[in-house]
Parts: sequence; C-alpha cells; structure tokens
Amino acid sequence: MFVDTFDGALAEAGDLVQPVQAGLITRASVLAELADLASGRHSGRSNAQEITLFKSVGTAIEDLCAANLVWQHFKAQPSQPTTINSRHE
Repeated sequence: MFVDTFDGALAEAGDLVQPVQAGLITRASVLAELADLASGRHSGRSNAQEITLFKSVGTAIEDLCAANLVWQHFKAQPSQPTTINSRHE
C-alpha cells in the first residue's frame, strides 16, 4: 500500500485511519509515499502478481506537477498568437 503523503493519508483518509484504529492494519502496512516511488527510494512491486493500492488524499505537490507538465507541453509548441475566445453579440 502506498500513499501520496504519510501525514495526509494517515490523518485524513478514513479508509486507512479506521482500519489502523481497529487494529486491522498497522502504519507499517503503508510501505511508502509517492515521492519515495518517484525518486526510486522504494522500488514498488517486486513482481507483476502483486497488487498495488495507492491512496491519495490530494496534496499540492500533485497539482504542481500536473501544472508543470501542462506548462512544459505549452512551451514546446510552435509559437502561435494567443487569443481569447469570447462571444460578442
């Protein structure tokens, strides 16, 4: 099981918090954060038969990464005039 951030998921994600509180899973059941997977500090699954569970509660870094990808794509496009689509009636 992986999460976007330990702090966020273990405080805000009811579908993790409740099983931890009930003793059904432990904090150790959450193997790594998204940053650990992305940086290679954790390898993720060791084979294709393993099931990966990822729980995201939403963190600003995810929004920032998505915005950066859009910006990089935009910058790579040939220069075109920018227009604002508006209706004049």
